[in-house]
Amino acid sequence: MTHAADEMRRLSVLLDDAVEQNVALAQRAAETDVAYRINHAKAVLVANGSSADRRDAQALLATSTSYEDRKIAGALYDASVSRIRALETQLRVLQTLAVEERIVT
Repeated sequence: MTHAADEMRRLSVLLDDAVEQNVALAQRAAETDVAYRINHAKAVLVANGSSADRRDAQALLATSTSYEDRKIAGALYDASVSRIRALETQLRVLQTLAVEERIVT
């Protein structure tokens, strides 16, 4: 077996693992987004203030932990998507090189 084939197999395993992790991260991102939106809406409803901006600011302060959780979960999901794309690109490059190697030999 060639080095390219071994590397493609290794990247395929990494890609499978990344996709599996991505599913869990997507679920976590969705759950934290829903939790934040519900908490924020409740906080807006009980916030005092003469303007919508002031009530929204008070609600954000009251829900800062769930907002932070939401942002972190979203960032982890985005990073996971980027990793998948990078692995897919590496795999495509190796496939192209392997085809070219077969043509030359």
